[in-house]
Amino acid sequence: MSYRSFGISLALFILATTTIWTILFSLQVHLPYVSNGAAVVGHFKRSIAAKQSDYDNSNIRIAAFGDSRTLAAFNPRVFDALFAPKVRSYNFGIPGDSQFMPVLKTLLTSGTHPTHILLQYLPMDPVVEDSWRKILKDDKLIVNTLFPFRNFVRDLFLFVSESRSDGGLLAHYRSNRDQIEKLEKDRGYYFIKSQSHYAGNRLPDGYSLPTDRPTQVLERYLNTSNNGFVELTSLANKYELQIFVVPTAVRPGELAVPPEEDKSLSDRLKSFPQIHVVGPAYWIFELKYFSDPVHLNPDGAAVYSKRLADLLKPEFGN
Repeated sequence: MSYRSFGISLALFILATTTIWTILFSLQVHLPYVSNGAAVVGHFKRSIAAKQSDYDNSNIRIAAFGDSRTLAAFNPRVFDALFAPKVRSYNFGIPGDSQFMPVLKTLLTSGTHPTHILLQYLPMDPVVEDSWRKILKDDKLIVNTLFPFRNFVRDLFLFVSESRSDGGLLAHYRSNRDQIEKLEKDRGYYFIKSQSHYAGNRLPDGYSLPTDRPTQVLERYLNTSNNGFVELTSLANKYELQIFVVPTAVRPGELAVPPEEDKSLSDRLKSFPQIHVVGPAYWIFELKYFSDPVHLNPDGAAVYSKRLADLLKPEFGN
């Protein structure tokens, strides 16, 4: 092959790959509701954190962080109604993502920042730094950076398959869009309907899993020397944040009944006055309040949010 032929072939290859990359990237950008629910919810939460926060002029501005358990449990509308008008909250729970620190940092620098943080768990992993040096050391980050649409084709096939039971492609797309619009209206709360497979979005009586540990009390993770915790306390001091570690929700039989207060964690955090442990590590809710083995249904979220409000009334006032 001559240099000229090689040059033409290389140019055609670059043109073809660039065209395909541009088409897939454009489709992902302009058809956001084709992606699976978790991806869209995560993207939406991160974009909201980067904007001017929706806190109005409330005296107490709350941001709840966590994974899908938080996402499906904390309903700001129910919670705030018990403190109106002085409390305004937002649910920043992101499904499948335990790394809440990057979102918290974005939120704190975007405008009117929260005064109080609710956490169902403390940072468990080092903070992932968003830098080129970090990206070059992580194969997954390299792939995600070069091909941000890498899951789009898979999601597109799933979208087409699922649309058959939802009235067609357009109806399914509108349904996904409506769910995100409702999430925005509900200030981050989201019922994970896609994982609910029982009548009335309720687990049946007697439901259990082989992995349940009915005789074990779960202890919360704490490592005061990891990067995430160190940065959390630094942010709390810088922005004068009050951080509350609150209970999560579990099924009957999933774990043993915990003590009424998590004194073990409280004792380990005595030297961090900006972090407060309230209540037990978890509450046990009836099966009828769960839509799947892990997540609360809307009724369960309402009960959880009211119970959490009662727990925090001594801190926030009636």
